[in-house]
Amino acid sequence: MPTKTITIEIPDKVYRWLKENAPHNSEALEETVVHILEECLVAESARSDDPIFQPTSAKGSGHKDVAERHDHYLYEK
Repeated sequence: MPTKTITIEIPDKVYRWLKENAPHNSEALEETVVHILEECLVAESARSDDPIFQPTSAKGSGHKDVAERHDHYLYEK
């Protein structure tokens, strides 16, 4: 897989956490960061398929009277 090199600045608190949770060498620190970012991508991908995470404007409710009957739609009243 092609790769890109980036340089970022992170807060000391984040750096300390990474150092404490990564194996003890600089490559492992980079691998830990990449692993965390890859997990975020997987989670985001799973969310994109889940209708609960879609903005209402994207999926729409299909109802034209939501303002008047919101209690009915939210609480089945």
